[in-house]
Amino acid sequence: MTSPAQPLKAPAIEDLTSTDFTASTVASTASTNFNDSMERLTRVGFSSIQIRSFDRILGDNPDVRSGPPLSIGWEYEEGDVMDLNAYELGKRYKDDDKVSSKEEPVTVLTVGTRRDMLTKMGVRLDDIIEAENEVYRIKKNRQETMKQSKVFERTEEMLQSAKRKLKRTLFARKNPKPQPLAHATTA
Repeated sequence: MTSPAQPLKAPAIEDLTSTDFTASTVASTASTNFNDSMERLTRVGFSSIQIRSFDRILGDNPDVRSGPPLSIGWEYEEGDVMDLNAYELGKRYKDDDKVSSKEEPVTVLTVGTRRDMLTKMGVRLDDIIEAENEVYRIKKNRQETMKQSKVFERTEEMLQSAKRKLKRTLFARKNPKPQPLAHATTA
C-alpha cells in the first residue's frame, strides 16, 4: 500500500548549500556574494531533447479568418529522447540540403482542408458548424465593441475639449487681463 503524497516543501536556507542540485536548479546561500549568486542562477543547461506530436482538435480561437478553428489537444505521442547536439547537427545538415531559403513557408490551410481534416478525425459536422457560428458571433461582438469604443473615444475628446474651453472662460472672468499702464507723455 502506498502512502499519500506529501506536499513539497522549500528547503531551508541552510539546506541550499548542498551540491546535489541538477543543472536546472541552482541555489545560493544568504552569505554568498550577490554577483556570484546571480551568475550561478542565470546558467541553465540542456543535454537532451524529446519531440511530442500533439493531436489536432476542433478549436475555439476566434482569430481564424473563416471556417472552423484548429487547435492541439491534450493527447500526444512522445518521440525518442535524443542528444541535443546531435539533433542540432542533424537540423543543420537538413537546412544545408534545402536549395531555397532556410525558412519554410507557412502553410495556410483552406476552410475546406480544415473541415476535411476534422471530419476524418471523427468530428461531427454539427459541431464544426457550431464552432464556425461561434467564431462569427465573437467576431461580430468584437466589431461592435470597437465601434462603441470609437464613439466613446470621440465623445470623451469632445467632453475634454468642452471642459478646457469652460475652464478658460471661467478663468478669464476671475482674472481679467491686466490693464496696460498709462504712459506718461511729455509735452
